[in-house]
Amino acid sequence: MHEQQLPSALAADLDGHFVSLVQIYQDRLYGFTLRLTGNPQDAEEIVVEALSRAYEALGRYAPERRQALALRPWLYHRDRALARGSHAVCTAVEETSPGLQPILFPLNYEHTSCILLRQTTHSLELKTR
Repeated sequence: MHEQQLPSALAADLDGHFVSLVQIYQDRLYGFTLRLTGNPQDAEEIVVEALSRAYEALGRYAPERRQALALRPWLYHRDRALARGSHAVCTAVEETSPGLQPILFPLNYEHTSCILLRQTTHSLELKTR
């Protein structure tokens, strides 16, 4: 099956054609995620989770919505969000303090000092490993 035919096929029979989605996108998503994470095991786990969540989401969508969906950007967006959520760090360094080491916190780390740091720091940069 061609990539362009996939939305219509998924609209008609999600369970029957989801395997085609996996076959078309799993290697592409893995390569993309590996570049984001730099870790083969993490990349594999993230792709499996992204595809699992994609299946669940598609199951909740009406057939018309599945047919109209731009699958490639939708999948890459979901995959990237998962990769960032598990590997992103909050890097905060005051602009007036050159030469100081940045303080790194996972983005989902909500310790009071991290929240305060986020609020008071002039420079906030998101990076993925």
